[in-house]
Amino acid sequence: MSPKDEENTNPSPKPGIRISDLPVSVRPSARNLLQEIDADGDGFIDESELAMALNALRASRKQNRSLTKVVGGLALSILLLVGAVFGTSIAAAHLAKDTVLDEQGVL
Repeated sequence: MSPKDEENTNPSPKPGIRISDLPVSVRPSARNLLQEIDADGDGFIDESELAMALNALRASRKQNRSLTKVVGGLALSILLLVGAVFGTSIAAAHLAKDTVLDEQGVL
């Protein structure tokens, strides 16, 4: 077998993160998160799994921004409605007055 054939039979390890190689000091919650990222369950996070996790993170952040805008719009709507109710109550109180003064100040 030539040296060139040996290179083809021993592929270099693929780049990524092996979960079992992480230090013990890594909190269990981080280990659980990495195991969720490991889509194929081989204990190794490769480029495609990392890309999927980053895409999910990007989508989550975009959704959070959208929901923040929706909440802001709803809060503004509530303030406008409270102002409208207040204005309506003032107008109703003004229209409900039974007494009116004439030009001489007599009822």
